[in-house]
Amino acid sequence: MKRVWSLILAAALLLGAGCHGETEQNRYENPVQRYYLYQDETTGEYAGALGAMGSEAAEFEEDVAAYIQDYLEGPQSPELRTPFPVGTSLEKCTLEDGTLTLELSDAFFALSGIDRTLATACIVYSMVELPQVEEVVLAAPEGTGSDSLLSVPLTPKSFLLFDDSATSDEMTLKLYFSDAGARFLVEETRTRSFASDAEVPTYLVEELLGEPEKETSLRVLPEGTALREITLDDGLVTVDFSQAFLENAPKTHVQARMAVFSLVDTLTELNQVERVQILCQGEKIDDYCGLDLTEPLTREESALDKGTKGSFDTNLYVPCGGALATVPSAIRRTVGRTVAADVLSALLSFTSCGGYENPFPAGTLAVEMEIRNGLCTVTFNSAFALCDSEPAQAEQAVRAVVATLCGLEGVSAVQIKIYNAQFTSVDLSEPLTVGEDWILP
Repeated sequence: MKRVWSLILAAALLLGAGCHGETEQNRYENPVQRYYLYQDETTGEYAGALGAMGSEAAEFEEDVAAYIQDYLEGPQSPELRTPFPVGTSLEKCTLEDGTLTLELSDAFFALSGIDRTLATACIVYSMVELPQVEEVVLAAPEGTGSDSLLSVPLTPKSFLLFDDSATSDEMTLKLYFSDAGARFLVEETRTRSFASDAEVPTYLVEELLGEPEKETSLRVLPEGTALREITLDDGLVTVDFSQAFLENAPKTHVQARMAVFSLVDTLTELNQVERVQILCQGEKIDDYCGLDLTEPLTREESALDKGTKGSFDTNLYVPCGGALATVPSAIRRTVGRTVAADVLSALLSFTSCGGYENPFPAGTLAVEMEIRNGLCTVTFNSAFALCDSEPAQAEQAVRAVVATLCGLEGVSAVQIKIYNAQFTSVDLSEPLTVGEDWILP
């Protein structure tokens, strides 16, 4: 993956936990200086984003909490702008032995990367202006993802004020949203920089929770869903969503498939991610419109719109959660074969993944196929009969064939025959049509 780091506060972050031990004694003067960002980033004393930090004078009274809350509401000067998102407020503060500990609202901790660094720098520079404040600690709410700026004593010396864009890179990332028909995933790209690799998965999920840039693409993660926590450990990303992920779940299996694999295929674009575990409120999900999400999921290439020239767009029906699930598929055509033969071949070779199952015994082949007057007669080799000892598997194999072929134009019923083998689990003496309860909504 191309990595292109752009304007970052080069190690904007901590020069080390030992920083706070070197803080000079605060020299208090009234009025104090309150730091925000310039409207024009080229205004600052230094090159780079943090160099665009400016200040304005303000009187300090004895009420520290009231002063901090007033500071968070933004600057008076039209030349300055606030780095804090709407809703940022002070929950609690304590001052002890020169250390000012601030507990801010969740809105502040929704910031990430350079935005959080800038906001934190403004707070630290402003707070050490107050009497007896030598260092600042930002205490994150419980359940908030952490980074090196949280719960660590900070002083102005904790930040480097320069632009390293000439030697650093940005990352170009791929995300997947749904196409307009909610059948395949389509690609969008984003290019930006990050303070650390750990921020990238969070950024990708937040982008998927937002709106796509292309008008022809659709957001598929449920409305109102929020990211509670995300962790990466040994190739496994665990994504914990809010209750809205379940309460506002898609109404159909195909839509749920798009939502799940939009997330999985986006995250597995990262070299360090192999599997994705989806949670809701910290709990595993055993049924998401037919999808079993209790185990980590791997990348699903068949969900992507490959745009392959000459392919045939159809549905395969495969077992999932005890019923048949609709799997939109772009079938590559083979010269000299019928559409039905290519579709059936794709069904027989379907790869089990993400809760979807291939019910056909190894070596199963269709040796003959004929379509006449709406009836498709297909003869399988004897390998098909190996599932006869497992009635549930045999039933699902038969249903998968019938549902998939009946989805083709000109096919209304399927007659299944098996060459040189007995089959007793399902009555194959008459043509079969699709049952009303076979397929997941």
